[in-house]
Amino acid sequence: FLLELSSPEALPAIIPGQFAEFRTVGPKSTFLRRPISIHDIDRHNNLIKFMIRIVGNGTESLSELRPGDTADVIFPLGNGFTYCTAKPCHPLLIGGGVGVAPLMLLGRAMKEDGIAPTFLFGGRSVNNLLRINDFSEIGEVFCTTEDGTFGEKGFVTDHTMLKDRTFDAIYACGPTVYNFIHIGNARPLCVFDVLRRYLEYRGSKVKSKVLKARQAGNTKEVIQYADRANARLHQKYRNIQLRSKANIAKVAVARELACFIWGMMTEHYA
Repeated sequence: FLLELSSPEALPAIIPGQFAEFRTVGPKSTFLRRPISIHDIDRHNNLIKFMIRIVGNGTESLSELRPGDTADVIFPLGNGFTYCTAKPCHPLLIGGGVGVAPLMLLGRAMKEDGIAPTFLFGGRSVNNLLRINDFSEIGEVFCTTEDGTFGEKGFVTDHTMLKDRTFDAIYACGPTVYNFIHIGNARPLCVFDVLRRYLEYRGSKVKSKVLKARQAGNTKEVIQYADRANARLHQKYRNIQLRSKANIAKVAVARELACFIWGMMTEHYA
């Protein structure tokens, strides 16, 4: 759903990619503020907009707000996106589900600076592609759906457009996990992979003492799920030709961590 908020005071300066923290009213599980990315702003009418998906008690309570209600919000927070204004510039903005939310404001800012962004969105079905017509007013939009109900069938990474075009920069947002490896955990591995390749190119012999020490401290207890996940994770490593690899940890405290999380869920804190 789309939540629009207005204020008697003028909106502060907001950078695309920043977010807000909402205080929600409800059971114990909602005592923490909910971080929601800023979707769009309308300075003429002094409005700030949020695209929200109901996933729990906190976001459900936000969906129950009605015209005239007051929301407890802290914003803007975070550093936001940075982008080069040098021309020509051809950025690609990729989003999945409600992950498209911050890309609206980013696209508008780029367009105001004379940059024409290209959007690539994905979802399980056509119902998960949000505000496509509004995005198309800012730049060219390409879509994929897993069931083939709109655009090309598959994931955004499989779109044929990527084979025919080149881009100067890529901005991506949500969902957190597309597969066993995603941009969040691939980024540090890629950084160290580039460093390792450079050192080897200069003639250095690279050994990972940290990984060896970590492996030596593992117990013999084997978590089957981690084994299966690691096998698939390493397949993804091979797909993107990474030589620096890391495993999903199989540590002795896994059972204790599971009990701790279960206790938090029982008390409705997680």
